[in-house]
Amino acid sequence: MQKTIAVRIVNSGARGQVFPTPGGLFEIRSGQTVERVDILPLSEERIGHYAARGVTIEEAKGRKKPARQADMLDIATLEADVAARTDTVAAMAKAAKADGSDANKAALATAEADLAVAEKALAAAQTA
Repeated sequence: MQKTIAVRIVNSGARGQVFPTPGGLFEIRSGQTVERVDILPLSEERIGHYAARGVTIEEAKGRKKPARQADMLDIATLEADVAARTDTVAAMAKAAKADGSDANKAALATAEADLAVAEKALAAAQTA
């Protein structure tokens, strides 16, 4: 006998996919097989919910928010980059002040520009 269910995806968990069905929630657990799953369109209620917030259906379907953990990893990486560049700028400033050569001054200007770019990237990641 073929088993067919009609579902709307609610969420994914460690145990499997959870779906609402007319009889309540249905969960497909890891290792369980279902030969056919019919994905239902958004309900009128859900469409109204998005419309009230000014979100089009295409936007609602297309939203893919990155995991918060990945965001935090990116921010930590950018913070480490800014810290390293800050130390580099301090060392180059000391060297440029000590000998006053044009090469050291040019290298310092480049390092300061790189630091500014890294700081902007960090600020953008923290506000996203």
